[in-house]
Amino acid sequence: MTTDPGDDVGDDDLVPLAKAAKIFLHGHLTKSSLRTEHAKGTLEIIRIANKDFVTRNGIRRMIELCKVRTNEKARQPTEARPGITAQEALRMQLAQAKQARATEAVAGSPRAAAKARLKQLRDSLPAKN
Repeated sequence: MTTDPGDDVGDDDLVPLAKAAKIFLHGHLTKSSLRTEHAKGTLEIIRIANKDFVTRNGIRRMIELCKVRTNEKARQPTEARPGITAQEALRMQLAQAKQARATEAVAGSPRAAAKARLKQLRDSLPAKN
């Protein structure tokens, strides 16, 4: 009788990524795949001394989050869905980032702060007749 190498691992025991890929996912994924899932936000990785670990429960949560859900909305053709195209969304994100950088540059400079304060002072003065 052979035993599963993962049988002695508890639900919250730390397991290195390579070993976790072998015992929990039977080698179908690699530690690089697990890092990809971490980057996507579906897998919690515990980093100790620059070494990455996961738990059996963490793998279970990842599997649950990665389940492909099919529903009526997902089956509709893309042209039937309201919204914007990926290109339009990207343009909007770039414009927002550009505006944020410009705002940071202006707000962060002492000259801009002085100009803003002068404008406030001018605006608070009584109007000349």
